[in-house]
Parts: sequence; structure tokens; C-alpha cells
Amino acid sequence: MSQRTKGKCKYCGKEYTMGYMNRHLSTCKERRKRLEEESGGRQCGYFLLSITAKYDRDYWLFIEIRDTATLKDLDDFLRDIWLECCGHLSAFDIGGTSYEAMPAASTFWGEPAKSMNYKLKSLLSKGMTIGYEYDFGSTTELLITAVNVRTGCWKKEKITILSRNDPPVYLCSECGKNRQYLSVRNVTGKETVSSAKTAWKFMSAEKICSCRPVIPPGWESVPMKEATGIRIGLYRIPNRKDKNSDVSASRLSVTTG
Repeated sequence: MSQRTKGKCKYCGKEYTMGYMNRHLSTCKERRKRLEEESGGRQCGYFLLSITAKYDRDYWLFIEIRDTATLKDLDDFLRDIWLECCGHLSAFDIGGTSYEAMPAASTFWGEPAKSMNYKLKSLLSKGMTIGYEYDFGSTTELLITAVNVRTGCWKKEKITILSRNDPPVYLCSECGKNRQYLSVRNVTGKETVSSAKTAWKFMSAEKICSCRPVIPPGWESVPMKEATGIRIGLYRIPNRKDKNSDVSASRLSVTTG
């Protein structure tokens, strides 16, 4: 059952559930004030997007993204903040058409997919919802909705995070406290992609509490402060600096300010 997680508005700091935040961001007085104070002659469009897991609404994001950004930009952002583990394939589903990073030319399986190099302004409109899938073997599915669109001053950053859910609270049946998830590392200090992946699956799929860890042979636990990833069967830590809004993305220009 959903916990109706809350998150803070980047501008006024008030906490709301996803449903209330969806309405709040378009009317937030502090946000309006900040936007009015922006200066610059160059104008461009911005989409306000809500992003949530299709089958787990505890996890959600609200971002503002430049309309000249491409689907590939959005794909990189989603991988950096939530999804990336082993470079799996991904795709957007827009009106029944699939958009992939490396589309195949073959039509054997029906209509061929298109590339992710399309700009958002050529595909999205206000109120439109599109699908996104990561890892076609153990798929994580997201729903992305264009909540609003506006014209404003051009900014260097393509994406601004406006709000995101606080980490859900899961109580351990053994200690009665909030579960402290574990990361693991090889006791030799040599961590490889394959061994790290195996350990993550072993440790994290069942949300094991640190009060009673089950650690694979040859590995040791590394307590993590929190985990807010949404991979199904591979519960990972998103790439971010703190629990509010900041993220550290290697491939994309992202801001919370």
C-alpha cells in the first residue's frame, strides 16, 4: 500500500504529497516571484514534468526541462538520478511509437523504433502522458506527464528539480526501527561490475535491515544512510548529494537553484 510520501517544494519549502505538489507548483507564490526576477533577452520554453514509478507511487519527481532538450537528455537524467546500474537499454513510448537510444533498423518485430534525438517540443504538449522503460529483462516502468508549459528566460541548465519524494519509511519486523539498507563491497577492496551487481541483487531485493544482515561470502557490509531508488529487484542508491533536491549528474547539466 502506498505511503503517500511527501516532498518539499524547492521554492517555498512546504511539504506536500505528489497530488498536492502537482497543483502547488503552478501556483506557488515564491516560485512566481523567482521567475519574475529572472532577467535575460533570450527566451525559450520549459515543460513542467511529473515523473513517477508506474507501479509504486511512493517515488516521484517534478522537474522543469527546457523544451529544446531531447529525449536522450531526459533518458540520461533518469538513469543518473534513479535507474542506472549496468547500462541496460531503455525506451520511451509516445503514442504507440517507441523511441530508443540505439534503434534497430529491422521491421521484423513491427514498426521500427525511432531515435531519442527528438526535441521535447516536437513531441510533448500540456497534459500529455508518456511511458518510459528501463531494462527490458527486469523492467522498471515510469509514467511522465507534461503538467504545464511556460516561456521564460533561457538558462544554461537544461533541467531543474522542483521537488522529489522523501525516502519512504519501512519498519523492520525484527528491531521495529526504520530499516537501514546495506551496500556491500568485496573484502579485498576490489569491486567489479559483475560482482557488485550480484551482491546488490542478493542484498537489496528483499530490503534487508542492517540489524540482521545476510552477507554473501567474501563481502562486507557498508551501512548506507538511506535508499530511495526504485529498481525492481535491484534496489539502488540514487546519485545525489543530499535528501532534498541536489543531484550530481555526470552527463547532464542539472540544477536545483
